[in-house]
Amino acid sequence: MVRENQLQILNEGATCVCIPCDRQFVFINGLLNHCRNAEVHQGEWCERCQWLFVSPAARQAHVDNSPRHNICTPCDLDFSTAALLESHDVDVHNMCMDCGKYFRKVNDLMQHKRSHLPLEIECLGCDRLFSEFSAMMIHLESGNCESGIDRDDIDSYIRDCGYVNELYDGLMYQCPDCEADFRFASALCQHVASNACNQNPEDTFNDIESCIKCYV
Repeated sequence: MVRENQLQILNEGATCVCIPCDRQFVFINGLLNHCRNAEVHQGEWCERCQWLFVSPAARQAHVDNSPRHNICTPCDLDFSTAALLESHDVDVHNMCMDCGKYFRKVNDLMQHKRSHLPLEIECLGCDRLFSEFSAMMIHLESGNCESGIDRDDIDSYIRDCGYVNELYDGLMYQCPDCEADFRFASALCQHVASNACNQNPEDTFNDIESCIKCYV
């Protein structure tokens, strides 16, 4: 319900009235300054909407429900549009634009965003679809693929792929760019996908895929 404005402008601006105070003003600026500053109207005036409410509670109900007021409670900020509030939430509060969830850290948000990726990567051993190449590799290494491929197979398929740790110490795979070592091929794929170094993810994925396809 839209509450009646407690200020009125009569006679095409010639007379301005504060209804609760029963007070007239010659100029609109005088009325507006009265609404802004009078102690009797404390908490009743909405500057954005130029509206005087009957009580602070009425004004708060207006703020809570009006599309012209979009509140960030933690920051105590009032945005004029929902788009501005959304931009603030994304930039300051690490909000996911896909689902509206908030995260304490940017890295947590980036990890979460991966859950919204489309399922476009087909398994090299069966018809299952995955959102990331590393997820498909984990599937193959687990031994749960219908093809019967497991981690030992993957290790043997891509042994000559250029990503093997020459100083083998239980960590079979090595990133060519930063020389970080990994036990599993899937971990190497997760590493390059995270942009932790300058190794091109697509080049790595294509190399590994080509090696596996030579055997399946």
